[in-house]
Amino acid sequence: MSIEKEGTITGNLKGSDPEWYKSKLPCRFPPIETEGISVKAKKLAGESTLELNISGPFGKNFILRADVPQTPHVHMTVTWKDDNVKLYLNGELADSK
Repeated sequence: MSIEKEGTITGNLKGSDPEWYKSKLPCRFPPIETEGISVKAKKLAGESTLELNISGPFGKNFILRADVPQTPHVHMTVTWKDDNVKLYLNGELADSK
């Protein structure tokens, strides 16, 4: 099965400000990319929401949103299979499409 039809991408989200997760300021994270799949993550300004733009699975783009975990180090996993995309933060399901 091709990576566009089924797969997983993981990475760590860590802001340059050690208290990025508490701040009302926006925060962008370096892109996480592998084999035609790209994840661009940011914390939205004035909110405690993470927004992830995922490009590649099923040849489409997806935007997933989740509450910011209250920790400076966030492990992110995105999985896709059977037309479903799931976002896990620190091992817990945070959003799906």
